[in-house]
Amino acid sequence: MGTISILKRCPNIIDAYARIEKRLLEVGRSEREARLKAWIELEKFKAIETDRLTYFARLNLYLQAMVPADDPTNLIFEIVENVPVERIDAEGLGQIAASLVDKYPRVAEDYLIALEDEYPDSRHYSYALYTRAQLLMQEGDFEEARWHLAQFRAESPMHPLTIDVTLDYAETLTKTGDYEQARTVLEDLLRLRQAKGRPHAKALLALSQNEAAAGNLKRAVPYAQRVYNVYRAYHDLAAEGYLMSALQLEALNETVMAYKTLDEMLANPLMAKLALANEAKEKRLALLESLPEGALDETAAEIAKLTEEVSE
Repeated sequence: MGTISILKRCPNIIDAYARIEKRLLEVGRSEREARLKAWIELEKFKAIETDRLTYFARLNLYLQAMVPADDPTNLIFEIVENVPVERIDAEGLGQIAASLVDKYPRVAEDYLIALEDEYPDSRHYSYALYTRAQLLMQEGDFEEARWHLAQFRAESPMHPLTIDVTLDYAETLTKTGDYEQARTVLEDLLRLRQAKGRPHAKALLALSQNEAAAGNLKRAVPYAQRVYNVYRAYHDLAAEGYLMSALQLEALNETVMAYKTLDEMLANPLMAKLALANEAKEKRLALLESLPEGALDETAAEIAKLTEEVSE
């Protein structure tokens, strides 16, 4: 049975949600979501039992959309394990490919190729442009990736991945030496209300990297500093900002400020637990040992302490 005929007999999960919503209006939101999830789990079991695998995939994708982006789940891999590629519709192929491309590029490419080959005219083809661009960036082909991302931006300006695509597009501009255009794209992103929070912090880091790549280190530092001053709640991004600004300050021969920047970062217990902290510790020690005598009131004991931390 072909994919098209399978899709015709698979109910739309949004329609299913609308039908059961009528029965749940008298309960609170959390209870409503709990009941919906329980119903979906039951439907998933029935879908597997009756070989309605396209429906199973849609149910899992719907569940995935209910989970915060940073919360890990195995929902996508349940589809990979249970549903043949040819039984997945265009939207499903695109969502799976986009979800897996960062950590599992080889698996993602199977779904990408199916989308490119079977659904070249689909309105969900934008997922193919995004995923292909990610693979090209991983290979270092930023020129070709830039073209795919530009196509995405032109064809799907309201897509859920638009903000991620904008950040990636700016990166390809920086990597290909179009620093002015990258700056414009990122500054435009900072003006978007829907991009507040993590996207804004990422845009500031990208602006810092762009200015540094363009040779404007003095302009680069404030962008990175703004991340850890304004978006401190995002510990991973704030830590990136600290390390980025410290390296830039070191390049500007502001060694004491670079050292103090890293010292401040590592004094934060949450940031000190990040993998990035190891690099920061090593750089802080190197900076300390390079300082002229008297630049800081550090003792030989402090140097020994830092050396011990790096070796741990």
